Amino acid sequence: MSKMKSPVVCALLVAASCTLGFSQEKINLTGNWEMTTSTPQGEMTADLKIVQTGDKLAVTVSNQFGEISGEGTISGTDVEWTLSMDTPNGKLTIVHKGKVEGDTMSGEAQMGDFGTLTWKAKRKT
Repeated sequence: MSKMKSPVVCALLVAASCTLGFSQEKINLTGNWEMTTSTPQGEMTADLKIVQTGDKLAVTVSNQFGEISGEGTISGTDVEWTLSMDTPNGKLTIVHKGKVEGDTMSGEAQMGDFGTLTWKAKRKT
């Protein structure tokens, strides 16, 4: 290999390893969040508490209607959790899927057979 190519190859290898190191950084969602869901009746705000253990999430959502808990996962910046609740019309399962970006996250919630709603959350300080 020529003298000129060797430093260039080394620089590329260092840059690639640094990029891989940054992409391996783990996101920690543990904490309290304010979640806003856009509904046909307007925006609905709820308190969201997340406890993360590895890639597993324990989620509790509290709003004016009560409290509901569920479980989920995080993989990279992809987050997903499922909540189930009993209603007068039977069990309703809500699946939240979204992306994390710093101290915010957003996505869609599949509301059983009732369609999807958009949601966003911001970490409380």
